[in-house]
Amino acid sequence: MASWIDKLHLSAGAWKIDPRVTIAYLATCLLLLVPLAFQGPAAQATAEIVSARWDDGQGNWRDADLQALTLPAGRISVLKMIVRVDPSAIRSGEPLGLYLSGTFSAAAAWNGVSIGEKGRPGVSRAGEQPGLIDAVLPLPPRLLRPGENALTLRLSANYLLGPAHTVIHGHGAFFGLRVAAFSAESRRPIGYYAAPFLMSSVLLLALLVLALRDQMRSSGSAVLLGLLVADLSEVSRSVFNYPYPWHELRMILIALAMTTIALAILLHAGKLAGFKSDARYSRWRIHVAVIIVTVGILRPVPDHVFLAVVAAVGAVLGILGALKRRPGSAEFSAALWLMAVFAGLDLGDFMDRGVYAAAVPLMAYLIRPRPKPDAERPGVVVGAPTGEERLAVGPADARRFIKLGEVRAIHGAGDYAELRLKSGERVLHLETLQTLAARLPERFFRTHRSHIVNLDCVEALDAAGGGRYRVQLSDGDWMPVSRTRVAELRERLPR
Repeated sequence: MASWIDKLHLSAGAWKIDPRVTIAYLATCLLLLVPLAFQGPAAQATAEIVSARWDDGQGNWRDADLQALTLPAGRISVLKMIVRVDPSAIRSGEPLGLYLSGTFSAAAAWNGVSIGEKGRPGVSRAGEQPGLIDAVLPLPPRLLRPGENALTLRLSANYLLGPAHTVIHGHGAFFGLRVAAFSAESRRPIGYYAAPFLMSSVLLLALLVLALRDQMRSSGSAVLLGLLVADLSEVSRSVFNYPYPWHELRMILIALAMTTIALAILLHAGKLAGFKSDARYSRWRIHVAVIIVTVGILRPVPDHVFLAVVAAVGAVLGILGALKRRPGSAEFSAALWLMAVFAGLDLGDFMDRGVYAAAVPLMAYLIRPRPKPDAERPGVVVGAPTGEERLAVGPADARRFIKLGEVRAIHGAGDYAELRLKSGERVLHLETLQTLAARLPERFFRTHRSHIVNLDCVEALDAAGGGRYRVQLSDGDWMPVSRTRVAELRERLPR
């Protein structure tokens, strides 16, 4: 499975971007344009909302912002609108419908005559019957007037768990309060979710490729898995027309997925930029993770702003990695800049559809094959005297041979491994930690799934409390030791 994908990519140096990566950017443009071909007649509005007012509960009528409409709990709100219907739409004889989409229950009246309900509004949870997330109410031709018509909605949203920016969903052609050609299908068309729908199978294939390469513990797999969870959560709206209270669960899944993506992006970017991965910097990593999780879950800013900032920070770190000649950094940075720009522009439905198109170059970067040891790039020179074995590091045009005796520790860096030399220098090696561990001499011991230490450089083994253990290296740094590896480590250390 992975072999044919490997043929589509060439390994890139720090500044040498594979020309074929442009295919990913062309695919992005295609995914952004595809939904336009599947919008259907329901996306062609035949009326315009001229004005909208709602009661404030104190007998006063105020102008309503339909793009940011919130409903107070404990009462039924009344929204009155003037809708101008195109006379040609009435003359055509085509049936029209009132489309209602969002987290609310509603009862609608057109020109003073009831035309149906989306659930049933009430002053409390007990009195409200939650409506479906999407509904369409037929407009009887006898009630339609060319020009201005009066639309009244009685609304409630007592099942919302928290505050919402707006209870009316959608943007542009699929705004959640519109008059268009009637369709018996109230769910959003699958064409609206063309980008995530097409990407769902691609993401599954990409995760399978990483699984076959034994890279499911990498930051790249976390990004792809987060995209897949968010993707399927989005597409589910076109498959199931669920009651609106379920929408909170759907949004929680998407928020968790986006938080995972943000953490994985910054983790991978930090490694490319050369940030240290030892215990001294773990506190800063924890602080950053706490901030990202807090913002991702509480959502004090719009999702597209959150993602734009994370992508921009990751892109800057990618530039730092490229300046240090770290392979793949330029590709990674370019992919994140694209995502940051699209997210910053917020073209109305970025979090619904655009994010999956913008993620194509990032996905192409994450699944590209890494250079593998072969005849042209020898690995560890086993026949050399102990301490003189060498490891070939770097791309073919910038090969470097490092004596293993000079390596103090090795850390996992996503799809790569980072060598920490006794001189204090850190060198990125184009091989996973697991693959490299299988070829190292016995004096190198894998203390943790993310760390390998040179036993000649171990000064002490210590119990850190809470069932945790650690080793101190000759430079004073402490490395974690998995509890399952402590017994073997004790056997391997001098007595």
